[in-house]
Parts: sequence; structure tokens; C-alpha cells
Amino acid sequence: MNNISKQNSFQKLEEEVSGLASLYFKALDLTKEKNSISHIRLISTIRQAYESLNSEERRIINNEFFYQKYHSWWRGSYTLNYYKRLKYKSMTHFLEVFYDTVI
Repeated sequence: MNNISKQNSFQKLEEEVSGLASLYFKALDLTKEKNSISHIRLISTIRQAYESLNSEERRIINNEFFYQKYHSWWRGSYTLNYYKRLKYKSMTHFLEVFYDTVI
């Protein structure tokens, strides 16, 4: 896989996880108004995927997609290359568990 394909793949993973984070918060808001089973299932499935991650993967997913503190939060802890590898691993693990649970 060349660098362009890797970057495109990385970007698509980011978009997908970001989309799930948005759906999660929308579903939380909607369950306050009306307890829809589909919203409750979505929330539960996303939480289950998140809880399956190890602590470092949770930190990445949480800070990048759910509770975005600040843009360069990772700089004191990781080199850029290690951060990107860990982020890629975290996103793929999160999505694998999410889709395995949905099916």
C-alpha cells in the first residue's frame, strides 16, 4: 500500500469513528426525550466497543473523538509516528468490535 492509500485509509477511519461519536451524542440527547430502543442499543454498542479497548486505546479514542480537549494533547506523551500508529490501531480495534457487536 503506498502512502496515498495509507493516508486515505487513515482519513476514512477517522471519519468513521468521528461519525460514530456524533451518533453517540445524538442518541444520548434523543433518549432524554424518548427512550427509543434503537438509540439505547446504539449507545450500548458504542460503549461496549469503547470498553473493549485497552487504556491507551481508550485514551486515544476519548481524546480524539469523544471529549476533544485540545488539538495536540498527545505531544507530551508520544512521538508523532508512535501516536499515528497507536491511533490507527485504536480506531481499527474500536470499529472491529463495534461492527462485530452490531452483526
